[in-house]
Amino acid sequence: MMIASGAIIEVLDENGETHIYRIVGEDDADPARGLSIPFSPLARALIRNKVGDVVVWERPG
Repeated sequence: MMIASGAIIEVLDENGETHIYRIVGEDDADPARGLSIPFSPLARALIRNKVGDVVVWERPG
């Protein structure tokens, strides 16, 4: 299964903490609630990967 818009993604950060994100449309975006738009840096790094892939993403800033 490929990650795409509408996907719910569990992410493990560099501190070993788990975060849940959902890729949503622009009108529903709310980063504080883990709702990310498809063209955000995180979503762009994740989209088109498969479930179980390891993706290394360096957070901007």
